[in-house]
Amino acid sequence: MSFAPAIPVGGIGGLRFLERTDEVQRATHARSPEIQRNIAYFSENISKITTAEELVNDRRLLTVVLGAYGLGDEVDKRAFVQKILEEGVETSDTLGSRLNNQSYIDMTKALRFDREGFSRTGSPSLRDDVISKYLSQSYEIAVGEQDQSLRLALDFKRRGAEIADRGWYAVLGDRPTRAVLETALNIPSDAAGIDIDKQKELFEERALSVLGTRDPSALSDPAIMDKIVSRFLVLEQASNGPNATTPGFTALTLISNAASGFGPFSSQSLFLSSS
Repeated sequence: MSFAPAIPVGGIGGLRFLERTDEVQRATHARSPEIQRNIAYFSENISKITTAEELVNDRRLLTVVLGAYGLGDEVDKRAFVQKILEEGVETSDTLGSRLNNQSYIDMTKALRFDREGFSRTGSPSLRDDVISKYLSQSYEIAVGEQDQSLRLALDFKRRGAEIADRGWYAVLGDRPTRAVLETALNIPSDAAGIDIDKQKELFEERALSVLGTRDPSALSDPAIMDKIVSRFLVLEQASNGPNATTPGFTALTLISNAASGFGPFSSQSLFLSSS
């Protein structure tokens, strides 16, 4: 992607910088040639699409639609996407329902290819909504190319409360939202392998311990949202260790390499203790 956001540091400092420069950086991203071409093509052609098959056979349109719902990596799974869109998610026996992936559910409900003659692709409101989502998602992808943790933090601040308001099962089915909460609530990633009801109980218990409530809709409280995001970024940095976006990283590396009489870990400890 041609646009590269400015991110001088990682962690909470990086998030605060992105928040302060949000308007300027998003505007620069929206003006980038690749984004402009994709939006222009989508705006001109989406109303011509009447079936899921037509959509998946137009890679440029499919790229924008999937990108808008955070499913850009699925662009080569045309038959898979087509089946989900055609079946819909109104009954529990459809592929889209069984996936328990909120992004697919939202996209399928928005497009309505499961109802013959009822596709919403000609709707100006759908067009504008997809473009808005595509801009947000593609900006966050650009952030993620430099710092994946910051991408997840931005996504969570944008959608986390909305997802959580649907209940714990929606959280469990939304991979980005779940990833942030797993880290912030100290839930092991292999918990995904246990019974879904047990997973829900685990998230409830940890939320009660960390946030003081079992109710996922509490994420609509800005203070709780900020606490989750802050915990996520701190714990992510702690687990990944210092990196090139960590303040003082260059000096830390020089000390590690040049110090005599101290091993690299000792010199890092000395540097961090004095910073």
